[in-house]
Amino acid sequence: MGSHIRYIVLTDVHLGAGNSILTQVQPGKTVADTHYPSPALLSLADCLRSLVSGCNGSGRPPTLIAAGDLIDLALSAAERALPVFGMFAEALMAGDEPVIDDEVILLPGNHDHLTWDYARQRWLEDRLVAAGGRLDGAPSHRIGPMLLDREPAIVSVPLTALVRGSTGRAGASVRVLYPDLALPSADGRRLVSVLLLTWSHSGYRFALALPSERTEAIRCSASRIRIGRARRACSPRRSSRRNCAPCFLTQSRGRSRPNGRISKSRAICGRC
Repeated sequence: MGSHIRYIVLTDVHLGAGNSILTQVQPGKTVADTHYPSPALLSLADCLRSLVSGCNGSGRPPTLIAAGDLIDLALSAAERALPVFGMFAEALMAGDEPVIDDEVILLPGNHDHLTWDYARQRWLEDRLVAAGGRLDGAPSHRIGPMLLDREPAIVSVPLTALVRGSTGRAGASVRVLYPDLALPSADGRRLVSVLLLTWSHSGYRFALALPSERTEAIRCSASRIRIGRARRACSPRRSSRRNCAPCFLTQSRGRSRPNGRISKSRAICGRC
């Protein structure tokens, strides 16, 4: 049996940014052209289509996982970035033979973190209205589930509408997960963290060395996941200290206590 592509992971494509090769910029201009797709974008779609058709045949197409900064909403105007995302979705999903599945998984980065803020706020508003204004202390989900089969499934309403309008696929949706996505192995005993293996910008170890809301959210969420004897993914590279990056982060923040925080950190990585 040949290989079957289940996931396509893209990171830091910054759709809509003037310096992104997947964004069309007219000569002499510095902002995105919202009327025509970039030749590089179309070539990427053709390349992925060839790979998917060769591996999956007529079977189900793979799921796209956007691991941070899919859309540039931090340094680019939304009215330019969002149409480029629409052309991106059209190139990959329109027609009778889509390259990717109808559900797109978005893990927001620092340039498109706004999508998570809005999605969770909209989700909470919908729950509040449905419950008649009474949530009885239910959590507002500052962070979301790290597994695709866990609730709540928080969907970006504007991005979903944009994808459906651009591709004509009524069942398409953009699901937003924060801070990370954990993919289980075939036997269900191991989890692979998407962001910790494909961390954008400056690399995994450097990112974990900088205290941030996302780093803390990933560590807290990972400590709550239990699937049999699953072991958490850890950086393949060691820091200059004895412990790996998550454990070194815990020590460097002055939280090393006997039988305290360090033991929890070790439970996350399973190596130190």
